[in-house]
Amino acid sequence: RRGGGGGGAGGAAPPGAQVGLEREGDLWRVRVSAPAPGPHGLPVRLGAQAVALAEDSVGPPP
Repeated sequence: RRGGGGGGAGGAAPPGAQVGLEREGDLWRVRVSAPAPGPHGLPVRLGAQAVALAEDSVGPPP
């Protein structure tokens, strides 16, 4: 998926970003890769990832 519009992780990503979202067991993993700001012509991309516990994997409160 591409970022820069809409909601969720894609909506928070900068223009031109690539956003990946996948579920791994009880975890959600989001990866974002985007072109670095600065002079054009430099083929540098910046990336980051975040992991969160899926809400449906948590039981009711005690």
